[in-house]
Amino acid sequence: MEIYLLRREEWEKFYNCNLINVDDVPFVERYHPLNGTIIIGLFVIFEALYLPCLFAIYKHTEYSCYKLLLFIGISDMLMLLFHGLESGVYNFTGEMFCPNYNFNYVTGSFGAALFALETSANIFLAIDRCCDFISPKLCEFLFNGKRITFWIGFSIIFSFYYFFYVNPAFYNSVYMNWFMNPYSSKNIEFAKLFVLSRWSWERVIFYVRSQVPSLIHINISIENSNSK
Repeated sequence: MEIYLLRREEWEKFYNCNLINVDDVPFVERYHPLNGTIIIGLFVIFEALYLPCLFAIYKHTEYSCYKLLLFIGISDMLMLLFHGLESGVYNFTGEMFCPNYNFNYVTGSFGAALFALETSANIFLAIDRCCDFISPKLCEFLFNGKRITFWIGFSIIFSFYYFFYVNPAFYNSVYMNWFMNPYSSKNIEFAKLFVLSRWSWERVIFYVRSQVPSLIHINISIENSNSK
């Protein structure tokens, strides 16, 4: 959004409809009513199921992990508006990046921000649970009381970074998916126009996040076997 708000001329070089005419893609290739119905139906079901779950979680927010779970649940409900409802509607309207490129860029930025908000909070939840398993005192020191607001605040700041400085993804109804390249259904090499540096370090973060619990479990198993 930073380039969209403050460097509009530069933004227009990368995101505009001069390179594509949506009518060149037949509407029948962009119209997927069955897919849209399923996605919107699942969106309604998931949002409805979230409400009692969040209420149950809220009753246990004296624990730091439940505070994080509540925060993650609310974030996910908001993200479903974009990745669920919006995706389903676009399967009916045959939406692509053009011609509503301003709206799609803004909603894509919100989707990216919520993605960062939720995934970073998931990492902190994993750290919370691992610390509680290994050393309850360490978990209490890091997460108990008002200290949990630091972790939640970091997730919020991280989401603002994504909102302003990370290239968003856009829904393409031809392929029924979200792509960083707004011209993904056309033979245009968007990557040569604009470097998408986000994914290089993001993959590292997700890999580390997925491997840390396994490494902790292996270490504990080795220690237990040695103690015997």
